Amino acid sequence: PEVEGAADLDYFRAESRWTANALQAMFDEVDTRLGDFIDELKVSNNASSALKKYNETAEAVKDSPCVTTSEEFRTAQDTIESVIATCVDAVPQEDKNKFRSLINESINKTREIDNSFRQNSIVCTSLRLPPPSSCKATEKKLLADIDEIMSCSEVDTFNYHIAVTTENAKDSINACVENGTKDLIIKLETALKSLESCQSRS
Repeated sequence: PEVEGAADLDYFRAESRWTANALQAMFDEVDTRLGDFIDELKVSNNASSALKKYNETAEAVKDSPCVTTSEEFRTAQDTIESVIATCVDAVPQEDKNKFRSLINESINKTREIDNSFRQNSIVCTSLRLPPPSSCKATEKKLLADIDEIMSCSEVDTFNYHIAVTTENAKDSINACVENGTKDLIIKLETALKSLESCQSRS
């Protein structure tokens, strides 16, 4: 999702457009990291691990009388992914909204500075040449102001919010998935023990 004003194409200066795009990219980083985490979670959660163990054991004894419910867990992975999707939707949005406000504030500053660039250009190019020295001084100050928006300390602040937002979302999803799949894990572990017990008697 775009933060307000980030994709406007009417920026007067390239520096302003670059800054707005960089701010949007910082905000998008949260979704990128969470997307990677969710893709990984679909195959690396406890329920999927239990399902994999069960399937491997069931496959190893598939021709024996031990396997009587081969279809029982056929849709288990779909169930797991459905739980994950529900948990993702349930993530509290306070951290992300706080970060969005911070980015919006910086984008608004960028637009204000860009408007000042535009006004300075209008004033300075409408006067007789050469332009007064104040024009260059104003431009220099505005360039410093736009640089400050993505200064090291500001970027550090953004990175902190990215980390906090991402980690809190991960913790929320992990706890929710663990709770949402615990019954399935118990069923899988029970079925696995039953298979192993049958296999040892065969």
